[in-house]
Amino acid sequence: MISEPTTQFKETEVGTIPVDWKIKRINQVAKINELHIDKTFIHKEIDYIDISSVKEGRIVEVKRISTSQAPSRAKRVVRNNDILISTVRPNLKHYTFISDSSEQLIASTGFVVISAKNIDPRFLYYYLTNKYYTDFLAAIAETHTSAYPAFTPDVILKSFIPYPPISEQKRIGKVLSILDDKIKLNFMINKTIKSIGYTLFKHWFEEFKSPEENNNLREFSERSVKFSSKLGHEIPQGWRIGSIGDIVEIQAGYAFKSKDLLEHGTIGVIKIKNISENFVDIRDTQYVSREIVTKLDSKLSITSGAILIALTGANAGKMGIVPKTNRNLWLNQRVGMFKERIENGIYFIFFLLSSKKYQRILKRMAKGTAQPNISGSDIESIEIPLPPEDIIKKFGLIFDPFFQYMINNLHENEKLSDLRDNLLPKLLSGKIRV
Repeated sequence: MISEPTTQFKETEVGTIPVDWKIKRINQVAKINELHIDKTFIHKEIDYIDISSVKEGRIVEVKRISTSQAPSRAKRVVRNNDILISTVRPNLKHYTFISDSSEQLIASTGFVVISAKNIDPRFLYYYLTNKYYTDFLAAIAETHTSAYPAFTPDVILKSFIPYPPISEQKRIGKVLSILDDKIKLNFMINKTIKSIGYTLFKHWFEEFKSPEENNNLREFSERSVKFSSKLGHEIPQGWRIGSIGDIVEIQAGYAFKSKDLLEHGTIGVIKIKNISENFVDIRDTQYVSREIVTKLDSKLSITSGAILIALTGANAGKMGIVPKTNRNLWLNQRVGMFKERIENGIYFIFFLLSSKKYQRILKRMAKGTAQPNISGSDIESIEIPLPPEDIIKKFGLIFDPFFQYMINNLHENEKLSDLRDNLLPKLLSGKIRV
């Protein structure tokens, strides 16, 4: 049960907290980087987590690699209930809680691995990853003299944490983890939906098994394929060599000036940093005034379900789906937005460009010295085996209900995240008791 507190409060190093709570240094309740790979490590393979594989509590990818071929930074041994926080650029929120560890789970030395000892691990996790604490780490990192912002692990150990009774710590951790678990479940559902969609895409457009009017699938006979010298493989009769630009155009974003960007507001600007593993984070944005956007073409406005693509940097070619939303959002430079030329053709392009083959093509096309760049026209010019328009439309009609389910899940995650972020500081300060 959640209720407003009736207890008195006191001022402490971590702000105002209930008088019955204590304050402790984190080195009293946790240890860091306890275990690392050494000669006693018996496993021939590791499950490796790199910094890029973690974002705001989610582990996007765990790589299974042989111990002998593991990168030198694969050193930190991770166990259940451990907390991982990147020491580099903490403002990017590369942190997570480990709840299902394998025996050979190893993290990069770019993480600090925090193990709870005399404190509820979930409570500790939520405190170390709340906005106040992340801003604190980011401020420390900015004073670092290296080429990039970073902090040393002892910064965490020397800092203070409110310390409610253990039973209350557990209740706080449980309330917040229920919300996070639902968010993770929605992401897993969307990942499964995308996998199902790609299976259908592969069946139709890579294995060339075509839908007939009765919606049964048949494999093309040898007589119904032809060799394409441009693509280097056979394509079905009735298909042609076309380009991505035959199906979609790519709308490039606007170069908002730094002086016009605000930290608070109602009109959000979507940048490359907002594109993350098949979804677009529309909560963590900068803003501009209404006066700025009234001068812009409406084609730069982003709507629910739009698919965006990063055009610059290490993430060039990465795509994301905008959740169902009523927010006022605008497209920043170096982010592209797909606009359909064929009805529902956006789904065909989404799966095409998500494939390993076309991700490699996009990476090769990226050019530039300081930053790899791709232009919208570059992407539009990529040659592809082009099915008849009616087949592209039929694929889109089948996948569209699933896609709508995905953007609704993303919208639910947005609301759950807002609820969690509103509850979190109140629970951690005792303003709300459970």
